[in-house]
Amino acid sequence: MSNDEKALLVEKRVNVSDNNAKGAFTVSTALYDQFVETMKYFAPVLNEVNVIRTASGQPMDFTTFNETNKTASFVGAQGSVISEDEMAFGTTSIAVHTAATMVKLSWELLQDNEFNIEGEMGRLLGERVGRLLESAYTNGTGTNEPFGIVTDAGAGITAASASAFTRNELVQLIHSIDPAYRARGAKFMFNDSTLSAIKQLAIGSADARPLWQPSIREGAPDTIDGFGYVINQAMDDVATGDVPVIFGEFNCYYAREAGALSLRRLDERFADSLVSGFLLYGRYGGKLVKSDAVKKLTMA
Repeated sequence: MSNDEKALLVEKRVNVSDNNAKGAFTVSTALYDQFVETMKYFAPVLNEVNVIRTASGQPMDFTTFNETNKTASFVGAQGSVISEDEMAFGTTSIAVHTAATMVKLSWELLQDNEFNIEGEMGRLLGERVGRLLESAYTNGTGTNEPFGIVTDAGAGITAASASAFTRNELVQLIHSIDPAYRARGAKFMFNDSTLSAIKQLAIGSADARPLWQPSIREGAPDTIDGFGYVINQAMDDVATGDVPVIFGEFNCYYAREAGALSLRRLDERFADSLVSGFLLYGRYGGKLVKSDAVKKLTMA
């Protein structure tokens, strides 16, 4: 080949294969030095629940008791025997489960990319774990994953319709929670689509004011019938049999992290393919320890 012909050649480094979705897009003659990343709203539930961190992953037991139906009594005649009324103790346990994700990057890509893709692996894979935890801490079944807050929530209200709920049903949901929990910062939780439906509800009874009220003070939250709310995109939409809304004291849900989130680079395992693996894993559990602290609105 002549020198002019060689000058026309452009070397192409591809991640594992020639598939653009697997990395070819990240190497070019003029690549911007930052990721152009598709974002998704996730993990706000972690700001509302109790997060506990333990060094090991053995099952963690919680002692519970329910004294809400217990009272003292007045003693009758002098010398009367005082009746014994035992405390109702119980127990609940939070086990942990391993969450993991892995990608493979070619050595050529790691050498030739125009930004620090290796340094970004921890953040990008961590966001994958965050999206998984948002789903598990919301709707997890407890089988090979944490119990979700919706899964453990008490039965509150069933809407009369399968396609819409009313202001009265939201009020009934609020009052399905004991006032003791409502006084300690109870909130609603739903996804953004459900918030849109709530914003269209009026107080009713000839009062056309919206049920949703924007804050008029800087730093104060918007409210629904006087209570705050959390947007959680892992919550169900409004549909037959689904649970689009929960209400209660969310810090009665315990999200457990056992040990540290770990990132491992696997060079030798894929060396014969000139590829490095990046593996991120952690151990997590979750449980609503008081099922009466959070109640759900279920569609018909």
